[in-house]
Amino acid sequence: MHKAIIVADKTTWHVAGAKVAEILARDGIATCEPYIFDEPEMHAEWKYIDRLDAVLAQTDAVAIAVGSGTINDTTKLCSAQISQKRIGKFGVYTPRKRHMGIELQHFIRYNDNQSVF
Repeated sequence: MHKAIIVADKTTWHVAGAKVAEILARDGIATCEPYIFDEPEMHAEWKYIDRLDAVLAQTDAVAIAVGSGTINDTTKLCSAQISQKRIGKFGVYTPRKRHMGIELQHFIRYNDNQSVF
């Protein structure tokens, strides 16, 4: 099973990121150091994509976006780009999948590069 890497900003980390990390640890899913954007306001800009691309290129971990909008879109874009380079699968983990009975550890096991909360 792949490791996971949580991608968040300061706000989403405090609201939900630490809880996601707890869930991963509880379920026995190894994690890399989370990547937390530290800008007070983050917008869809190439500088953020370039930074996250560099982080994800250093690991084969499944990226978990904690947040919506810019965090989600940036993580999906970067993961898709990395996925193309690795010729891996692309997956999205959403609360709906959780309601459908798909647990996170099973999702990570079968999706190589990306998942989103």
